[in-house]
Amino acid sequence: MKKRRREEDMYPAIKRYFIKKLDCEHISVDLPGQKKVHLPRNLSKRDPDVLGITTDGEVVAAEGKLLSQSGQPFEVCIEQLLSLKSFADHLYAFFPKEEWNELSADDVKTNRKRLKNKGIGLILVDQKSRCFDILNVPPNPDVEESKRDAVKKQLGLQADDRIPDIGCLSTSDATVANKLLCLVDETITEAVRTALRKVFKQAKKKGKNWDVYPIAGSEGCDARVFRVYFDHGAVDVEIDPFGAYLRDGRPCIWVSKAVEDDFFETKGRRCDSIGTHAYFLDKGDVVSLYDATTDRARRCSEAGFWSFLMHQIPFLGRSRSGLEDELEAVIRAAKQLKG
Repeated sequence: MKKRRREEDMYPAIKRYFIKKLDCEHISVDLPGQKKVHLPRNLSKRDPDVLGITTDGEVVAAEGKLLSQSGQPFEVCIEQLLSLKSFADHLYAFFPKEEWNELSADDVKTNRKRLKNKGIGLILVDQKSRCFDILNVPPNPDVEESKRDAVKKQLGLQADDRIPDIGCLSTSDATVANKLLCLVDETITEAVRTALRKVFKQAKKKGKNWDVYPIAGSEGCDARVFRVYFDHGAVDVEIDPFGAYLRDGRPCIWVSKAVEDDFFETKGRRCDSIGTHAYFLDKGDVVSLYDATTDRARRCSEAGFWSFLMHQIPFLGRSRSGLEDELEAVIRAAKQLKG
């Protein structure tokens, strides 16, 4: 006598589907001995049949039923999934394939329409535990970030573990970007170090030092930053390979020195050896030196931030010796400025 099929017999097949087709890495299954997620619902908690987290950090939830059981199983399945809308980015209903095939054409049409209207996908599981995705729908727009994070936490994931999706470069842009980064690593970084050593060759003897600090600038500039401290301040030299500060895509080096509020009124427009731009840290504004004002610097200071004199040095197409000479001259001028 053939063994009667149970709802939970389909769970392992759905788990494999989540792994292979939906790219889920962390999965809970409502079976004995399996990791479970308990989600609050009214005054109680309920465990989704199968729930997973994709490599993109999205939550996928699935509920299944035997269509042959009593009590309107199709409608119950839909209601269970709708109760998960605030927790999951994707919702799936699953049923035995052989039972679905026994439905009338009218029932199939009605069921598919209801699932689609509710934003629920459909998976059928045959008796060999193979899954067939019958209906795919767009991601659920009603998911709440805090509840998605609560699901992740139950599965042992940090809420902020998702890597930001910053888009992809075209093939040609990626090639250029790779060449730029290699140039920075192999040539430009050493040119900066050489210029700094010439200017600060006595730094170590006086107990001072300089080193490289990776930072993320306010304009999204993930640059290599060389910072040198000395008696009356510090000088920063930043390599900006993608022109992030001005958002123009032009690779350059920035030499920066923090200055007092009145600098732009009394000195800023008379510095011949250093100064092409000004940087106001409170809002991340980079403006031409001729557009920098004492009032703007004062607002920056009142907000608790420094204003910086900046000097832009392009490096593409130049001789290395010429670049090092200009860097040395500008860094030396920055060192001589009183903050």
